[in-house]
Amino acid sequence: MLESGEFGTIAEPAEREGIAPSYMTRVLRLTLLAPEIVEAIPDGRQGAAVTLARFMEPFPVSWNAQKNTSRHLTASLRTSRATAAVASWANLAKIADSTAGIAL
Repeated sequence: MLESGEFGTIAEPAEREGIAPSYMTRVLRLTLLAPEIVEAIPDGRQGAAVTLARFMEPFPVSWNAQKNTSRHLTASLRTSRATAAVASWANLAKIADSTAGIAL
């Protein structure tokens, strides 16, 4: 929708969806995640350390750098916070569903 010109700024779809523009920006950044990471999430292969909270922080745009960062996080914290990770990714799925019609 941004590309098509329907919305001129991030603030416009955020207002339509009833969310803060800063939150919309963070959610839209998730569209930059490497396909391998996105595909691992529904399968539960992302590892406990790879959480929604982690991807709401700045992350590399390079897919290779993202995969390396994800592997490092997963290896160092493999068994921690599994329950929190599942809950975080469930929330990500809800966010993705609610923003599915918004194109960059």
